Amino acid sequence: MSQPAAVKALGLLLRDRELRHRFARNRSAVLQEFGVGPDEASFLYALDAGQLDVQAESLIQKRRAEVARLIPSTWLRLGRQAPLKFRQYVEQSPWPEGHRRHFADAAMFCRFLRKSAAAEYLRSEHHWVAFWAGNRPLSIRAVPDLIVRGKERWAVLVCARRKGVAVRRAVYLPGIRGLICS
Repeated sequence: MSQPAAVKALGLLLRDRELRHRFARNRSAVLQEFGVGPDEASFLYALDAGQLDVQAESLIQKRRAEVARLIPSTWLRLGRQAPLKFRQYVEQSPWPEGHRRHFADAAMFCRFLRKSAAAEYLRSEHHWVAFWAGNRPLSIRAVPDLIVRGKERWAVLVCARRKGVAVRRAVYLPGIRGLICS
């Protein structure tokens, strides 16, 4: 087994709880799924299943901390439910990859909250992290829930990217709620 293939196999084990459980029960079968023979993957056979679970949990906690940092108002509104909602999201979502993976993770978590009709979901934060995760140079969107002085307000959110740096500006117009239909 080549080193990149071994790293890929280890990554899959860390990402997928069910795969780790199957690996703990029958290492040979799981390694055959990867196309790995016993002599090629001695270090994978030697892995401690409990330590794999600990490491996987550590990676989930890191993801959770990054998402909480990127969508602070949504996370705060979720309160004690935040870790549970994030766990539900992690169990059914792929792990994001690439250099903008934390923004992609936050955007996917926001999409999960929107689909589950969570009252704590903030469209304004979702728009911002989705913009960061993508490649568009400019995005302008009306949002009904920009937090201004502790209250949700309608605003026009402008996100722009120039030379790899994203900037967000909001134009808040008092009284605009009656003019916009959501």
